[in-house]
Amino acid sequence: MLPNFLLGKLFRLDVHVTFNDGEQADVEMQVNRSNDDLKARSLLYASRLLESQLGRGEDFKDTKRVYVIFFLDFVLFLQSAKVPRRYVLMEETEHDRLNELIEVIYYEMPKTADAVREYFEGKETLETLPTEQKWCIYFKYRVKEGMEPLIDELRREEEGIMRADRALKKIERDREKRARAIFWDNQRLVRNSDMHAAEEKGLTEGRLQGLQEGRQEGRMARQEEIARNALAEGLSIELVQKITGLDLDTIKRL
Repeated sequence: MLPNFLLGKLFRLDVHVTFNDGEQADVEMQVNRSNDDLKARSLLYASRLLESQLGRGEDFKDTKRVYVIFFLDFVLFLQSAKVPRRYVLMEETEHDRLNELIEVIYYEMPKTADAVREYFEGKETLETLPTEQKWCIYFKYRVKEGMEPLIDELRREEEGIMRADRALKKIERDREKRARAIFWDNQRLVRNSDMHAAEEKGLTEGRLQGLQEGRQEGRMARQEEIARNALAEGLSIELVQKITGLDLDTIKRL
């Protein structure tokens, strides 16, 4: 989001959503605790979303509600186990809301760990969990080993989670296709480059041997680069091994 003046701060939102009714949401994902003040950031983001709605001559009454939603993989509010934590503007002692224009929501996903443990111990069922906590559990544990029974039940219990899971699987399939296309295109370029080099230089057998070794090292470096990019895209180690042919130790090192 561009600043309003030359030296103003540039805001970069993770996901900026505009709903059909004009309301907006900024969805932020924070994996690690940083030195940044997330509480201040959330209010600044909300303010920018609000003021960006109206142009010259438009009425304030036309302003639509904005949400700033943080999904945190750490605990920010130590004083409470509540998930989520919702903040609005209200009067100090009588607690009447000033208006409905700003809502800041924090989902601290580690706070669901007790519910997950009790689920596997047979002390907790998904029926007793609020829907928003189910979503937090899905986000945090979807790809964690050993959590398949819990995630499967979440899919069955919540239609929204089922739809989200289908969308994620489609994204993952597309990502796999993209990784495969990059790999084969790279292989074609390597082959063409090798053939051209051999034809142009007419190398002697001894130099050909040295070139072969150099090519092998170059191929290995390119395979490792492909693997590194695929891992950064979120592909599993097993799939990266299938695509690149690298051994597991090399991929784990990457």
